[in-house]
Amino acid sequence: MLHPARRKKEKLVFRLTEESRPRLPDDPLPVKDTSSFPADELEFEVAFLEGILDADPYHEDALAFLGHAYTRLGRYEDGLRMDERIVRMSPNNSAALYNLACSYSLLHRIDDALNALERAVENGYSDLTHMLGDEDLVNVRNDPRFANILHRIQVK
Repeated sequence: MLHPARRKKEKLVFRLTEESRPRLPDDPLPVKDTSSFPADELEFEVAFLEGILDADPYHEDALAFLGHAYTRLGRYEDGLRMDERIVRMSPNNSAALYNLACSYSLLHRIDDALNALERAVENGYSDLTHMLGDEDLVNVRNDPRFANILHRIQVK
């Protein structure tokens, strides 16, 4: 639990950041490629997103972006927790299931990763190119079940 004075300071940073953030139509929190962010910028983004979740624990976009930021910081367990929360909220969301598969793969939970990937495909995930190039799935690529999943996408 954060000290009240620190929480107040973080909320002030959150408010200033939210007020100064450019507004984009139909995009309340734009997706950013955080893979090249310096660690301190990622830490700031994590604090920002955690502030959003303090106010709204069911904000799916904030959960997804926070999971991505945690993953880029190497905080795979934290990223997995975010992905699991999203899937509990939207169990048929193919993108959420795909991200869950990636988190499991990064943690070398191969069976869980392939099961989540299978569910993602069953629910409509079909971006074969992304799946083949996604470094988060490197731990499952040599498993024959991965080839079966790819084949199912190709024959659709």
